[in-house]
Amino acid sequence: MTNIIQKSTTTSKCSCKGCNNQATSYILTKQKVYLCDECFEKLASQAIANRTPKSPQNTIKRKLDKKREENYE
Repeated sequence: MTNIIQKSTTTSKCSCKGCNNQATSYILTKQKVYLCDECFEKLASQAIANRTPKSPQNTIKRKLDKKREENYE
C-alpha cells in the first residue's frame, strides 16, 4: 500500500474552503487534495475523534446500574 499522505514539493494553495495558506502536504485521491499544516491538524483531530471508542467504564457502569434497578424492583 502506498502512502496516502505526501509532502508537497510544489507551491500550491490549500484546498480547504476559505483557507489561503500555502499547502505543505497533499492527500492522494482521484485528484490531489492540498492541505496546509493547520487544516491537516484539524482534519486529523476530527478523524481521530470519530474513531475514538467510548470508555469501557461507561459500559460497565451502565450494566451495574441496570442490575441495581432489577434488584430493587
